[in-house]
Amino acid sequence: MACFPLYTHIHAWGALLLLADQPGGLDAAAEDAGEILATHTALTLDAVHHDRHYRSALGSRDIIGQAKGVLMERFDIDAVAAFALLTRLSEESHRPVVVVAEELLETKTSTDR
Repeated sequence: MACFPLYTHIHAWGALLLLADQPGGLDAAAEDAGEILATHTALTLDAVHHDRHYRSALGSRDIIGQAKGVLMERFDIDAVAAFALLTRLSEESHRPVVVVAEELLETKTSTDR
């Protein structure tokens, strides 16, 4: 059995375990291949993780932007003041800004009907 850590400078993901079907079945070439495979696996996991967070952040940004627009129109304020209002509401309610923004947008669409 050979164990290889799965890590990058950002995350520690776990370990890659290689098992041989007989004692001494993993030679130096298998260890080299295991190190290469572990490195590629860890980098792939980091890339997938980054992509998921990037897509989530983009969605949150759009929702917050829409909520800022609603506040700007509703209260005749600029973008900076609208974001300040969202962040203040977030802090006072102990909820993330994106949750406050989603609730504001839900309220806006339900009153438009």
